[in-house]
Amino acid sequence: MRRSTLVSKLEEHLVCIGLITAAYIVAMLFVNSVVVPIQNSLVPGVTSYAALLFPAHGIRVLSAWLFGWKSIPYLICATLSADILLTSQFAAANLQLASTTLLTSSVAWVSLQILLVGGIKIEAGERHVSLSTWRLLLLVGFISSLLNSIGHNYILSGELLPEHTFLTLATFVIGDTVGTAFCFVTLMILFKFFQRNTGEA
Repeated sequence: MRRSTLVSKLEEHLVCIGLITAAYIVAMLFVNSVVVPIQNSLVPGVTSYAALLFPAHGIRVLSAWLFGWKSIPYLICATLSADILLTSQFAAANLQLASTTLLTSSVAWVSLQILLVGGIKIEAGERHVSLSTWRLLLLVGFISSLLNSIGHNYILSGELLPEHTFLTLATFVIGDTVGTAFCFVTLMILFKFFQRNTGEA
């Protein structure tokens, strides 16, 4: 019985990792194929470090909201998979990349804890979802984008040119926050589409 429970739990974790990884890779493909080419023509100096539209941050926020602290190892797996598949890099082999991976995988959960300390708890589950829920999750996206930008600025301080520091910080905040909103709107459209098709069937 105990072994069966362990196997069931392992399968549950693997499913979560698989879903988050798939969503994360799709988001990164969108950034690499659509956002980056456009951004390169506008602000090429910061494109190597941040994107002006980064939907993957929305995946981080949703994962932290739905899975709590377990979202951190889930997102680490997703980020490593994206690095390997899309950039041929293995984050664990490089201290800087390992640091940024841990940072990006944890900022959303840390932001939720900050709100919790402030007396704001965002309940997870379908029956708890309302317009205020999405607004609070956008707030989580904004707070975590600030933490993400500050953390990246510290980790990449040796590579960023002084004149690009503020622009990179601003790009992180804008990209993560707008990307979170974009992710949420996309999910809402997809949910409505599937509900409509299910209803017609």
